Amino acid sequence: MFQLHPTDFCGQIIEVEGDMSKGFPSLQIVGMGNKAIDESRDRVRSAIKTSSLDFPKGKLVINLAPAELPKDGSHFDLPIALSILCVGGVLNPKRLKFMRFLRVN
Repeated sequence: MFQLHPTDFCGQIIEVEGDMSKGFPSLQIVGMGNKAIDESRDRVRSAIKTSSLDFPKGKLVINLAPAELPKDGSHFDLPIALSILCVGGVLNPKRLKFMRFLRVN
């Protein structure tokens, strides 16, 4: 999953990677995100539940790469939600393999 993040007048492609393992159910988003990215955990969890989909049970880690680039804004919510649904087995990742999302200001 990829997200285009504007940097100055150019964009930067951000890869949204997901992983789920056994453990205490949690959602962690890593990759130098700001407060809006931290808050997306609650927005995404709520959106998945209100869409009548099952939120995966397990330890979820979402990585926003490259890690050295600061990320901000709620426009990462959709790629994060799709990554969660893919690693949870709700969506087929092959159907989303080349999907890209563009943020336009």
